[in-house]
Amino acid sequence: FLKDRPKVKAYMHINQSFNVLESVETAACDFGLAIGLEEELTHTFGMIPLGEAEMVCLLPAGHPLADLARIGPRDIIGHTLIGLDIRSRLGPLVRAAFRQEAVPYATDIEVRFSETACRFVEAGVGLTVVDSLTARGMGDAGSKSLIRPFDPPTRISASAVHLRSR
Repeated sequence: FLKDRPKVKAYMHINQSFNVLESVETAACDFGLAIGLEEELTHTFGMIPLGEAEMVCLLPAGHPLADLARIGPRDIIGHTLIGLDIRSRLGPLVRAAFRQEAVPYATDIEVRFSETACRFVEAGVGLTVVDSLTARGMGDAGSKSLIRPFDPPTRISASAVHLRSR
């Protein structure tokens, strides 16, 4: 996009989704990128779907759960869980999955961003449940972590967001 439009200025700031929405709503930016947005937001925002992803469990190589094909809340009991902040878009989804399975959501560490949770996993601190897009970003050739599907399956969407009136 920028290559074809040399006069366009771009500014990229990574923030929580609610801050992205606020910036779009106040016209501090023209559009934002966000995941896990509620359908009710379409009254205010236009949402252009960019794709979907599954929530996955990211764990250190050699972790006791590494042999499982899928990992759910019951499997995580007794292991160090790196959780996502309740104010994030994904944190409530993970908590809902634990509730659905009647398993207490007991985190040892809570972080604001999925990327931070993945860095803790890479350092061997524990495991986390994050979106597959972020988890795959950790999956380079030198990665010290493994990705397993999370049960119950939990899908999230990624969207470009703009103010409906603009």
